[in-house]
Amino acid sequence: MSKNIFFANLLNIQEYLCKNQLDAIFINDTDRYLNEYVPKEQTHYYLLTYFSGSTCKLLIPTNQKARLYVDGRYHEQATKECDPSQIEVVKCPQTISIFNKMLEDINELKIKKLAVDGQRTSVMEEESIIQSTKCEVIYLDQDELLNVIPLEKSNKLKPLKHLGIEVCGCDPLSKVRSLIKEEEMYFVSALDSIAWITNARGFHIEHQSTFYARCILTFNKIYVFNIEEQKYETSFDENIIFKHITISEWMENIQAIANQIKPSKVYFDRENLTGADYRLLKNIFGKEQLSAPREKIISRQSLKNKNEIETLQRNYQKSSQAVAESIRQIKVAVKENKKLSEKDLYDITNDNYKKMGAIDLSFNTIAAVGANASIIHYGKSSDQVMIKNGDMLLLDSGALYEEGYSTDKTRTFLVGKLKDLKLKKIYTLVLKGLLNAQMAIVPEGTLGAAIDMLARHPILQNGYNYLHGTGHGIGISTHEGGIGFSFRSSFPIKEGQAVSIEPGIYIAGYGGVRLENVVVVEKNSNLEGTLRFKPLVYIGFDHDLIDFNLLTEEEQQYLKNYEAECEKQNTLI
Repeated sequence: MSKNIFFANLLNIQEYLCKNQLDAIFINDTDRYLNEYVPKEQTHYYLLTYFSGSTCKLLIPTNQKARLYVDGRYHEQATKECDPSQIEVVKCPQTISIFNKMLEDINELKIKKLAVDGQRTSVMEEESIIQSTKCEVIYLDQDELLNVIPLEKSNKLKPLKHLGIEVCGCDPLSKVRSLIKEEEMYFVSALDSIAWITNARGFHIEHQSTFYARCILTFNKIYVFNIEEQKYETSFDENIIFKHITISEWMENIQAIANQIKPSKVYFDRENLTGADYRLLKNIFGKEQLSAPREKIISRQSLKNKNEIETLQRNYQKSSQAVAESIRQIKVAVKENKKLSEKDLYDITNDNYKKMGAIDLSFNTIAAVGANASIIHYGKSSDQVMIKNGDMLLLDSGALYEEGYSTDKTRTFLVGKLKDLKLKKIYTLVLKGLLNAQMAIVPEGTLGAAIDMLARHPILQNGYNYLHGTGHGIGISTHEGGIGFSFRSSFPIKEGQAVSIEPGIYIAGYGGVRLENVVVVEKNSNLEGTLRFKPLVYIGFDHDLIDFNLLTEEEQQYLKNYEAECEKQNTLI
């Protein structure tokens, strides 16, 4: 796609703003389901800026450059992809979110009338704009932005796959009754939460096992609505009522359920409900009946039961074998002087996932050679970047299997002979950070920020840092709420949660190291009231890059025990 198209789109938006006497428009990074991973052709920010990352905020003033707000994961990538004559890349530090930085700029620019797409902006974001800025918010009609810049439609939707208790560990109605009382309702809009509640998977969206739907929970029935133009097949049990409806029928269906239940409370999630749907609910129930407790559904969803943990273990064993085999193949090929590119690493890894039974990748594989590894979410593996003897490579990848739980893991490794001792130092420091966090024993109720500091400490101590959090929750979604390891994380760590640990060091123009394991939180049987982490990922580390003199005796022993398990699973590299 020519960059001229992106500039034309930007001009079209600014002409639209002028015509409607608007000062600026806020373009979000989601679709109308507030998904994190959206195909580029279905995201307005990509069609306006050429930025291909998955997380950003875009502010387009009428008479100034557009401003693209990105966090540390995308500082380098956004600078390379965006034309500075058209787009100002705002590189936000860790101390402020990209959304809050944008709100500061809205005030600084003295924007009086701000257009917002209510179909792609959450209630929480809309409320923050109103509370934190002095501008008048103008909500666009549902198709108004699409008339200016059309998006491609999704592909044909697949039939849903229904999972049993042996995988999910709990039937849908039992989950509902752990969330609400008999006289209550819950409006669920997050697609991973709908998949979790219903025990169904659709693989309707790239890199996700979810399906397009809106969902209403009542004590005795679950209502699932598909409001897409395309229909898909399904066969839910008698407790789940499924309907294909049009958008115009949406309100009357909610009203019919409300008339039947007459709920005392209607719950929703501020982060995952669009402003457009909130206004619809407010029209039906009134503001007093609506309630948005913090993380109500995701708090329950993030606690994996025994069956789910066993499913995760099976899936991670497959994924660990796929990655270990990919690394071994690359190392052998370089040793045999075969010509391989960065794209070959990407293709080999994805092929190995398919051989292990993967239905899809859980995100676009990051396969970076040499200096490209400093781009934290590098996503454009090139067939022009050749792998050379002495290169350090970064491989961050994951897959989805039929049960629909995401896998995620990262290894950095050397090919050929080590020629630069600095690579060994930064690799070992990152390994120390990973081991520090993974070995931790913490009191129940410890916040995620404490684990972030444990992982970051040896890296900071040696004059380095990384501009992203140390870990994110993982489940049906690759980035699941309810738990996180960052200095701003206020979630208490709980038994049954699955979370990544992924410290790193990135040096622009030189290279980067990231090492990532996913762990399950479990009770520590040696001391009552404490928790520990059990790895799901078992892939050996690259001993050619480890300076064992920098590891403590305790770290060396833990590493030895961990890699003994890797050897059993044939995942040493």
